[in-house]
Amino acid sequence: MRRLLPVLLLTALLTGPAARAQMAVRVDTAAVRVPVFRASQLIAPGALMGAGALVHWLGHDAIDVPVRNAMQGWRGDGPQLRFDDYVQYLPLTMNLGLGLTGVPAKHRSSDRLIETGMSFALLTVSSKILKELIPSQRPNGGDFHSFPSGHTGTAFTGAELARMEYGWGWGAGAYAVATTVAVMRSYNNRHWLSDLFAGAGLGILCAHAGEWLLEPVKDFADPSGPSGFRPRELIAPGALFAVGMGIRYLGHNAINVPVREAGVRLHAENGTLPHYELLRYLPLLPPVMDLGLGLTGVRAEHDFLDRAIEAGLAYSFVSGSALVMKKVINAPRPDGTNDESFPSGHTCFSFTGAELVRMEYGWGWGAGAYAVSTAVAAMRWYNDRHWLSDLFAGAGLGILSAHVGRWLLEPARKALGLAPGSGMAGIQASLTPYMDPVSGTLCPQLAIVF
Repeated sequence: MRRLLPVLLLTALLTGPAARAQMAVRVDTAAVRVPVFRASQLIAPGALMGAGALVHWLGHDAIDVPVRNAMQGWRGDGPQLRFDDYVQYLPLTMNLGLGLTGVPAKHRSSDRLIETGMSFALLTVSSKILKELIPSQRPNGGDFHSFPSGHTGTAFTGAELARMEYGWGWGAGAYAVATTVAVMRSYNNRHWLSDLFAGAGLGILCAHAGEWLLEPVKDFADPSGPSGFRPRELIAPGALFAVGMGIRYLGHNAINVPVREAGVRLHAENGTLPHYELLRYLPLLPPVMDLGLGLTGVRAEHDFLDRAIEAGLAYSFVSGSALVMKKVINAPRPDGTNDESFPSGHTCFSFTGAELVRMEYGWGWGAGAYAVSTAVAAMRWYNDRHWLSDLFAGAGLGILSAHVGRWLLEPARKALGLAPGSGMAGIQASLTPYMDPVSGTLCPQLAIVF
């Protein structure tokens, strides 16, 4: 029976081309607007994910275990067949590559690339989160990251993308490949049946999500659009975050560990930083500068209300993304206190504020805010709370989050119904020392003009 598997796989690959053999070939040049969201698109992925969840929580002993035992009985003493590690990417390759060979596609190549990137980004993040939130041991007794099946999710995302792009002729072949991948995950004793159902449903859902987001993302990325997005704004945060990821995964022992040891020695020689209790609040200084400098008369690019909206959006993004990364990546801190080291939250927070200050008031004030943020990152290293990679990644994520706040400002204003000029541009404030004439006590005096 095992000898039939290559034949079955070959048949799956030939299904799509056979169905399309008599169709005329057109060059992949058409660009279309993606249809709006349709609730019917949730039926198939919802049913698959629902079935997986029900079997996982209510029918594990009645369904998961017997299916696993039957599959392993059929396998017998046969070895693992690991080609599913590679074949999972075949539907993805079909989606991206068929249009380049002249097969009529729904979108042009650049749009397919954007759509595919968003789909697999959503799949990677959501799958990782579910694996962490739902600890489920693999049937072979391995780790507790069984639910849902990542390989199955990858294959079914590519299969649904191929179906949407090229129709059911090629889509049937892609789905046959994806189903083969799911069967092989069970054959190799890597997943329960419930994992496969959930992975398939999640994969199909992420494929649709990529299509739903395609046009909004293209509109957002248009430099002449309301967001004012510029690709070059991704360079600095992308480089910093990439350095952090590279050090963490490729240079931990060569870079992270020696840098941490240098910090430990320095701390042992000099002890706790003077005025440390006060310095703990240093990350708050950049956001206070962003909101407050304009009130003192410093020329700002936006009025106070816009700065508040922009900062709220930026800090919402950085808080959510940093929290997700900490939970998903599970990086132990150098001092061993917990597994939420990557990225550095304090560094994220302060660099978000620093970039907001730079964008609002220019490099004069921005340089000071960045100096404060760099000091915050250095303190996290000095106190043995973070690896160097955490600091680089935190700085990059913080700068990116500031730009996200800026990109989303105008869409947020429209959503809130704020007309141009309806902010608080005329508000100013001043803080001066004041001597009480009765007691002689020195007090601060705050004046607000509006």
